[in-house]
Amino acid sequence: MGVVAPLMMAASTAVGVFGQLQAGQAAKSAADFNSGIQSMNANFDKQQAKNVDAAGEAQAGIQGLKTRASVGGIKANQGASNIDVNSGSAQQVQSSAAEIGTEDATTIRRNATKQAYALEVQASGATAQADLDRMEGSQDMKSAEIGAASTFLGGAGSTASQWQKYQMDGAM
Repeated sequence: MGVVAPLMMAASTAVGVFGQLQAGQAAKSAADFNSGIQSMNANFDKQQAKNVDAAGEAQAGIQGLKTRASVGGIKANQGASNIDVNSGSAQQVQSSAAEIGTEDATTIRRNATKQAYALEVQASGATAQADLDRMEGSQDMKSAEIGAASTFLGGAGSTASQWQKYQMDGAM
């Protein structure tokens, strides 16, 4: 049995070191993968925010056209009824319709801005998570390296102890 015990201890140490390094690399790879997914999510959210802003502007533009058409229709109906369209209550009706249309366009823009902001915040969170995942992967690898070094040193000490015992037993 003599020389076998120290050799088995050395082999066990080597396997332990290798296993810890492999586990660290696997954890780092998983964290890097997660980081990549979060980065893609952040880019997607940023693009979505731009799209929402653009859509809000387009919708507000359409609302402006509808408002002008509505005010024009009001003015045409007033004129057809022989009402002075440039004074008094007729002008106030037109002005009120224009103000309501402007408020509608402003509300559309405001809602789009809120949605875009929420997407930007979400993108910032995804970017932060991606950074955290990258750091986690780096720490996983460092931890595995330290664990492997510890296993190596512990195993080397045990192997040396077993070797010394073997030599003493063999000397007797």
